[in-house]
Amino acid sequence: MKWYKYAFLLLLVLALGGCSPRQASSATQAELSDDTVRNLYTEEDVISADLYFASEDMSSLVAENRALTMRLTDSFPACLVQALIDGPLEEGHQPLLPSDGQVLSAVVREGICYLDLSASVFEPFIGTDAQEELIVSSIVNTITQLPSVNEVMILMEGQKRQYYYASVRIDGPISKAE
Repeated sequence: MKWYKYAFLLLLVLALGGCSPRQASSATQAELSDDTVRNLYTEEDVISADLYFASEDMSSLVAENRALTMRLTDSFPACLVQALIDGPLEEGHQPLLPSDGQVLSAVVREGICYLDLSASVFEPFIGTDAQEELIVSSIVNTITQLPSVNEVMILMEGQKRQYYYASVRIDGPISKAE
């Protein structure tokens, strides 16, 4: 009966001997080279997207197709809204968001993009109710072109607001206007 125990222990030692963690890790290290390892914090990619700015007379939205460079760790919605903040490149297109605005975060969950913007984006707005609507539509239309986003929830410094400024409700998720 004792020889069964010894035989079992011997088989167990032989079986486990070939699975040493050092062997597996050194094989993995040997397979990796500088060419195959990518640093996601420094790598960039270029995406093409439509950004919606105001027309020259501030009466409607106009699309501006742009190739945007972004880090692979950036959020697509945040990159798009930052491009809106940076302003249009085409002549006759008017910026809608203040240049000192910031995207604090942009997270997509179950088809809703939760977009958190700095308070400077909501600073006193001097314009018409129609222009206020253009601002919100610019953000929503730009972000909802992403396949994973159906609606946008706009937050100010992490808090819900009832209105963007005075007339456009943003207290719930907003769909793209057709």
